[in-house]
Amino acid sequence: MLAATLAPLEAEASSYLLATGLRPDQIRLDRRVDMRYRGQGYDLEVRLPGGMSADDLIAGLPALHAEAYREVFHMVLDQPLEIVSWKVEARGPEPDLPAPEAHPDRRAAVDALKGSRPAFFPAAGGLIDCPVYDRYALRPGDAILGPCLVEERESTCLLDVGDEGQIDAMGNLNSRIAI
Repeated sequence: MLAATLAPLEAEASSYLLATGLRPDQIRLDRRVDMRYRGQGYDLEVRLPGGMSADDLIAGLPALHAEAYREVFHMVLDQPLEIVSWKVEARGPEPDLPAPEAHPDRRAAVDALKGSRPAFFPAAGGLIDCPVYDRYALRPGDAILGPCLVEERESTCLLDVGDEGQIDAMGNLNSRIAI
């Protein structure tokens, strides 16, 4: 039963990496289950160790759950267990990326400024006219100061009063948050 349950999940998780050209031996699988004592509303994630047969894993699930439960609650109950969900994560090798370069030549990101809009910043006294930057127009070395918003299609990054952001050589927005 365990192998039949995990096999399609492993195949689906691996399929995305295989489609990129990775070989099966380059893919690492991490298998986990969410378990709880029957009737409880709180699940614990339990990592399934690799290299064990399906029968050994099934037999070992109560001990694995007890170990995880003891870590959180400092006790173990003598109650039936239930599996709430099965999880499989597939990982390929870490990409060989060049090391990011520092950009001491910080420059203002005037080309990325796309306007402003009202936004609420308690540290700035409430509602202010806030600069809005286009994330895709920011270039390595660009620096921005909060309060501001950095918009992209997927999300918006908020830099509060005193926060600073700088684009590194890889195009990442690195933020220093004022405390």
